[in-house]
Amino acid sequence: MTVKAEMERGSTVEESREQRASGEEQGTPEANGDTTEYAPVAAVLEEWADGTSMHGAAMIANKNDFQGWFRIAWAVITLCSSALMVWQMEALIKDYRSYTVVTDTITTNPHSLQFPEVTMCNTNFFSKTLINETGISEPKTEEEVLQLVYPVDYFITSMRFNNKYLPPQENLTQVITDFGVCYSFQTDAEIFE
Repeated sequence: MTVKAEMERGSTVEESREQRASGEEQGTPEANGDTTEYAPVAAVLEEWADGTSMHGAAMIANKNDFQGWFRIAWAVITLCSSALMVWQMEALIKDYRSYTVVTDTITTNPHSLQFPEVTMCNTNFFSKTLINETGISEPKTEEEVLQLVYPVDYFITSMRFNNKYLPPQENLTQVITDFGVCYSFQTDAEIFE
């Protein structure tokens, strides 16, 4: 507690000195039974600078090995580097927070496109009616699988390509896949604009 604060509280300077000398003042380490002595801040900072991996701090704090001008040069270098780091961090954070998005889009319209292969599958792997008619409940060969599916024109009734009607039976190839019997349409023709 400062002398000014003690005077405002109503104590005299002599009373304050007596309390401090006897350790009776409340709030002091001596009054609480704590006799720990604290190191000066300069000594703590010097010890930290000797042990840190930040080279500038170690060079600035080393009084024994370096002359004063050398320590001042290191202080200038360290301060400039720190200022540059803060400036770069601030610029990066501002750039990040600006939420800029750069999108380049190129649209090309070719005069024609190669038509892709299209495969169509019936959602019913096998027909229950055909299972009952043939008596095959678990097909083991490809021939038995083909006996349990309806022909392609049963579920694909019409097809058009390049504004021409195409009969499904003639233009679709039968393919057995993990999804059952499917039908694939493939052509070398191109689609025109």
